Amino acid sequence: MIEQSLTILRRNKQIAPLIKKYGKPELVRGKNPFQALVRSIIYQQLSGKAAATIFARFVALFPQGAFPTPKMVSNMPDATLRSAGLSGQKVTYIKDLAQKFSDGTINSHTLSRMKSSELIQHLVQVKGIGEWTVHMFLIFTLNRVDVLPTGDLGIRKGTDSGTAKTIVKRTNTALAASDILANKYCILIYDGTNLVLINPVVN
Repeated sequence: MIEQSLTILRRNKQIAPLIKKYGKPELVRGKNPFQALVRSIIYQQLSGKAAATIFARFVALFPQGAFPTPKMVSNMPDATLRSAGLSGQKVTYIKDLAQKFSDGTINSHTLSRMKSSELIQHLVQVKGIGEWTVHMFLIFTLNRVDVLPTGDLGIRKGTDSGTAKTIVKRTNTALAASDILANKYCILIYDGTNLVLINPVVN
């Protein structure tokens, strides 16, 4: 299916050179939903470079530079979290996420079995998590093929018309799997050469 999808996407004049240069993205499902969602919150409304710096500083706050558990995040003072470059608002969002993982409101073991529509409704109960954040989680952590986030800046800027819907029109795709690859290549187009954004999966 992936090869069929790549064949379709090669018909697109913008995506074809990227496929040739970088090859196909690795579609590896992430193993740590909490880490993936924290990362998405940190990346909200920031450039990839700035967000990556803050994310690295956030992780470095914890022992041995290992990604923290929800409990560790909950116990970390807000001021310490802000010292990594997080806004007070994002600290609130991340703390709320950690609390909901800790108390079982969000069960990481059931997320991958939910339908995309159910998952959106389930995760938006967390402060600071909206449809965009869940879309990124669906695409880059769960590798869902039925998601095309037309409101995403990277997707919109990644097409010369300013709307991701043209990707589907131009490739005449009948394969849902081509959407997830188009998402990743569109983000790459917008970001220029930042390969991290092709496959920002965390394990």
